[in-house]
Amino acid sequence: SMVICDACTDIFNPNVVCASVGTLFTTPFAEATSDHFIQWCKAEKIKIIATTPDTDLVYSDVDLTGPIAVVMGTEQYGLSDKWFEHADVKVKIPMYGKADSLNVASATSLVVFEAIRQRRLAGIID
Repeated sequence: SMVICDACTDIFNPNVVCASVGTLFTTPFAEATSDHFIQWCKAEKIKIIATTPDTDLVYSDVDLTGPIAVVMGTEQYGLSDKWFEHADVKVKIPMYGKADSLNVASATSLVVFEAIRQRRLAGIID
């Protein structure tokens, strides 16, 4: 599922719906403030995984088999300092070649795919 924190756009904006190719309607989601979601994650013992280029830890080297919340920032500004203060783990997606970043959808896909891969290998999911 997905939690949209401190939304700066309408999730049902036609451009958002179009960009999601309709998957917005097949994925459970909620909206919350960052403070509320951080508090909820801590109370539920959900590990916050923050993505940043400013760490040496690669996302695929982290155990993603337990309860996790992968937090992604905006393409323009990244994550706010608040998320880094409360993150249990900070991970990066290594970049090779001339590109220095990925868009949020691509970055999210990589980390979520890795979590699914690890869970399949561990026999947690089919």
